[in-house]
Amino acid sequence: MEGSNLAGVVFGWAANVIAATLLEFVGLGGIFILFAVILYWLEKRTFALLSQVFGFKAVIYSTGWIGTSAHELGHALMCLVFGHRITKLSLFRPDFDSGVMGSVNHSYNAKNLYQLVGNFFIGVAPLITGSALLVGAVLLFFPDYRNVLAANIEIQPENGYEVADFLNNLWGPVAETFGVVFDPRNFTTWEFWVFLYVAISISSHLAPSAKDMEGAWIGLGAALLPVLAINGIAVAAGWDF
Repeated sequence: MEGSNLAGVVFGWAANVIAATLLEFVGLGGIFILFAVILYWLEKRTFALLSQVFGFKAVIYSTGWIGTSAHELGHALMCLVFGHRITKLSLFRPDFDSGVMGSVNHSYNAKNLYQLVGNFFIGVAPLITGSALLVGAVLLFFPDYRNVLAANIEIQPENGYEVADFLNNLWGPVAETFGVVFDPRNFTTWEFWVFLYVAISISSHLAPSAKDMEGAWIGLGAALLPVLAINGIAVAAGWDF
């Protein structure tokens, strides 16, 4: 094979590997990061509004004991999943000078790729566990939601895993959930108001902090090399993505 042809083959292979890797990272990490940015902005706006009405400390104490605890427990759970050692756990200890409401200190082996990649999932853990808790709360307080959930649990691998498809498929269940929860008939029940308090408490502390996202970026970066290697082999073997 002539040098120019070989260079063209190598360039084409490298371009395909990089393109596939970028698409995968956007599909996985991009969704979490997008949600994190949106939730972070919404959280700040919500806190600003509630603080104007009730006062900042009142909002922190009234919602933080549930929301911050759920946030930190999410981090702690992922630490256990990825083999990190938890050295200190503070579920809810507001420090208004530093702005820290709770914390999970953990250590890990930087030479262990699994633990290193785990930093991503530890960083975005509140999005995962917080969302699961919200779904659990809806199921607990609104039994009719089970029908909505069952109707929308479908695995359709033939549709692929495009981000646009994911968002389109997500909108239907979200809209139906709001319809079940905010049915006017619920407004006179104690379940609705308890759920609303729990949901506000969890969602107002759901977004990963700037410090959380620093760790998430470390984990996402650590995943780059093995993903590149796997994609390199896949492209060379002619596998479809």
